Amino acid sequence: MNIVQRFVAPSEIDGTVEFFRRYWGAGHVLARDRSFLEWQLSPRRSPVFAEAGLAALGCWDGDRMVGMVGLQATDFNCDGDVAPGVWLTNLMSAPDYVDQGIGTKLMTGAHRLPFTCYGLIGINLAVIPMYRAMRYTCADATPRYVRLVDTDAASRLLSGDGVNERLATTTSVDRRVPPGVTVTEGEPPLDWDAFWTAYTRRGHYGIHRDASFLRWRYLEHPRFTYRLLFARDASGSLIGGAVFRLERIRDRDEQVLRLIEVTAGDDVAWNALLAAIEGLGADHGVAFIDHYTTCPDETVLRARGWYEELDRADVVTPCLFQPFVAQTRKMNYATRIVGASPWKDRPWRDSVHIVKSDGDQDRPN
Repeated sequence: MNIVQRFVAPSEIDGTVEFFRRYWGAGHVLARDRSFLEWQLSPRRSPVFAEAGLAALGCWDGDRMVGMVGLQATDFNCDGDVAPGVWLTNLMSAPDYVDQGIGTKLMTGAHRLPFTCYGLIGINLAVIPMYRAMRYTCADATPRYVRLVDTDAASRLLSGDGVNERLATTTSVDRRVPPGVTVTEGEPPLDWDAFWTAYTRRGHYGIHRDASFLRWRYLEHPRFTYRLLFARDASGSLIGGAVFRLERIRDRDEQVLRLIEVTAGDDVAWNALLAAIEGLGADHGVAFIDHYTTCPDETVLRARGWYEELDRADVVTPCLFQPFVAQTRKMNYATRIVGASPWKDRPWRDSVHIVKSDGDQDRPN
């Protein structure tokens, strides 16, 4: 048996779609939507993949694909400094090749590429020991914050012994934006990158969310309609931004608002952006708003009526809607800096910024 490892070539994209179909089922989005696969693993995101058809490393036994890992090229930012990285997705092996250590082979190959930072989210629990052995910093869950909006609609979605109490204590949304602050919707403004750099210099480790990234990840998304909000103070200075999308639940009347990102310079910016988001949620009659983040402003969120999901074990707030599943699940994640990077000497683990759209988790089912 001679296992060969290489990038997925342009002529092998259809075979990769078939690989997903065979082992993850015909219903999986990557098994039925080639154009989405090409967007998610676009080789144009990094010159490393200049000759590839997909930003993915595959293993072949002869002409048979027996494993792959997606390598979503994404710059990382540590305290304002930028380095190349990848977000790992879709690590998988043909069942009859699992004993051949395909996953370890793929990860070893990925670590040999000229990237500094690696991250992944929504990890199969069975492979967590492998990532720990490879010196990844692993976390059991990305905190999820929830704001109930339409309590009638929410009552049809939530379950658990504490639902009635939670519904009874829900207050109406506060649409008031702090005095002098304006919130507008649109594309990333020209001063976003300067704001982002200043924001990250205060302590940040995670994806480099500059204007180029925001346009690619959200405005150029092939299936979802994301909306971007930006807040300015009375002087016109940019103080924050947010990304969200509305999601109608399959075969039901209810919808939810997924707050994907919040980048806010201070409590004023947080309050302004949340007031706008909550108001939009009320206007659309959503059951609730949710937000996965490792960098919340908990004081502002709780003052505005949000709760952290893990704080309420007696309330099940569903997170899967296509179709609706009356349960929740933890969104774990892992990160690693590879090689002789000076970033390793910084306390980067204290400022890891992860949201649900990192990697491939905010996508069609």
